[in-house]
Amino acid sequence: MKQSSLTALKTMSSSQSRDDYAVGKLTRFEMMFRDYLNGQIDWPLFKPSDVVSLREKHNLTQEALGELLRVSPKTVLRWETEGETIPNTARIALCAIAKLGPGIFELMNPEIAQYDLMATSNRSDDLVNDLHDSVHYNLRAQRRQNELPEPFDAKAVGELRSRLRMTRGEFAKLLGVAQSTTDKWENGSIQPKGPALTVLKILWTKGINALP
Repeated sequence: MKQSSLTALKTMSSSQSRDDYAVGKLTRFEMMFRDYLNGQIDWPLFKPSDVVSLREKHNLTQEALGELLRVSPKTVLRWETEGETIPNTARIALCAIAKLGPGIFELMNPEIAQYDLMATSNRSDDLVNDLHDSVHYNLRAQRRQNELPEPFDAKAVGELRSRLRMTRGEFAKLLGVAQSTTDKWENGSIQPKGPALTVLKILWTKGINALP
């Protein structure tokens, strides 16, 4: 998506975006991304009580949740007591865990069939149901058999961004990090880690539809 397209999406009215989708001028992703750009949808905010509830739902200790997200137990404790603001990448990872539940562990198993975004040309003939689904922000997926890159290096980050058809700025915004960080991931000067790495793997294997 080019920068000019990003500006056009942000200034487009909700009704116009749906009209353009109806005649094939916009993909479903672009229509929903327009809602995101205008603040009509956003990543859910995790309050301390939400972190506690999620952890207890899966019978996890603070140490165990920290291990899953690759942060220290003290960090989880600070999240649960308002001693520290949850970083955007961790918030996205928490949302994915809340949505996927045990399915989060499929990301770690290369034997399980992978998923990726559908080609934008694949559109349903049932426009009414398509529009209904879009309200709930569902993206269809197609099977993908290639294994998750290990390590998740610069080439993998670049391929993922290309697959999502995003500029560097859009990609950084989606992940809730500075563009300088994603640039360093793509040029190989640093490798993603912690919650950010978890979110990248979710995007690689499950596509946008896996994120809340």
